[in-house]
Amino acid sequence: MTNDLNASVTRRDIQNVAGVGVYAVLSVLAVTTLVGSETLFTGIALAWALSGMMHLPFWATTFVEGVAAVLAILATVKIGHMAWRAERILASAPATAD
Repeated sequence: MTNDLNASVTRRDIQNVAGVGVYAVLSVLAVTTLVGSETLFTGIALAWALSGMMHLPFWATTFVEGVAAVLAILATVKIGHMAWRAERILASAPATAD
């Protein structure tokens, strides 16, 4: 006697997460991590350079770095959404023969 539930699940079904493959999820995570770290470090470096040029006090430097960090986090979230949407579009596209 076979288990009908196990027989109906294929390897392709296991590899899909919300209609997108595991590799697509990994690529979204990789792109989001890369872009997020770049924007965060660029924002902090920009704040550090501006505070050095303008001779800002510590509290003003901290404020500018905080604003830069918040903007970098918002940009990272937006990039993550855009990457996920692109992967969903690619997953829904019909397969083409090579």
